[in-house]
Amino acid sequence: MSFKTATLIGKLLIAVGVTALSAPAAVAQAYPTKPITAIVPFNPGGTTDTLMRLIAPGLSEELGQPVVIENRAGANSIIGTNAAARSAPDGHTLLMGTSAMTLNHVFSENGMGQKLSYDSRKDLEGVAMLGITPYLLTVHAESDIHSVQDLVNLANSSPDGVAYGSAGTGGSPHLAGLLLQQATGADMLHVPFKGSGPAMLAVLGKQTHFTYATFTAAKSQVDGGLLRIIAVAAPQRVPALPDVPTLAEQGIENADVDSWFGLLAPAGTPEAIRERIAEAVDKVLSRPAIAKQLADMGAERPRMTAAEFDAFYHKDLDHWEKVLADYEGTIE
Repeated sequence: MSFKTATLIGKLLIAVGVTALSAPAAVAQAYPTKPITAIVPFNPGGTTDTLMRLIAPGLSEELGQPVVIENRAGANSIIGTNAAARSAPDGHTLLMGTSAMTLNHVFSENGMGQKLSYDSRKDLEGVAMLGITPYLLTVHAESDIHSVQDLVNLANSSPDGVAYGSAGTGGSPHLAGLLLQQATGADMLHVPFKGSGPAMLAVLGKQTHFTYATFTAAKSQVDGGLLRIIAVAAPQRVPALPDVPTLAEQGIENADVDSWFGLLAPAGTPEAIRERIAEAVDKVLSRPAIAKQLADMGAERPRMTAAEFDAFYHKDLDHWEKVLADYEGTIE
């Protein structure tokens, strides 16, 4: 091979390498080429929908295309999640995901829930973390329950124990109650309702003793003197509720339950596009007005890249699979 030929081949190889390295950047730079659909798998008005509507205008500005919100409610987020999972993996369809999706997957895999037509591990990828909100253990403001120990004492002294309501079997508040029951050994009856609203009304009507609620759902009732928060189901106290201790501070370990919110995309969506969306979301959430609204909702926002959020998402699946595997009882 002549020196001239070798030099030519070398230049060609370098050119190919540069092209390969610049391809992802070019893909991200060209994106988006049309309006972006953000599927919210719940009805309008809830926390998930509110968060998506909070960031949508800013996200449109950062990405240069309209972000159209499409509410596809039903089957505890399964219908909307399936629609997103089956969409083209080009970044133009996103899913406003929550921890409810994780639980749907785990219950389905264990034969305790509705069979899914998609695989949560293989058909979806994390894009951007929006926030994490802990669940709060709430009781009627007029009750004699001021701590978790008070609740346990009441359960142990009552022939029928205590009753707690949730938004339905298999949801985070239901599992929070199961974990609390397992951690304390107290007799607790689960009463499923069709939604978190009816579950809270049952506490307000003194039909059940407690329920787990998000900060957003509980705040107005607490401010109105109707509900009392006796514990935060998270490792740290909520800044907006500095006087409310965590479960761990009250001697209850391994019973924390939170609700995360984040954007996901169909599997196969180029990483460069996912990272671009994650960067845009970070800029929107860093705006002072948006950051304040997020804090007012009691949400913490761990800053994550798309890859980091994808790892978080899969770790959450692993966590709840282990919880169900270790649970010593019947899920009902």
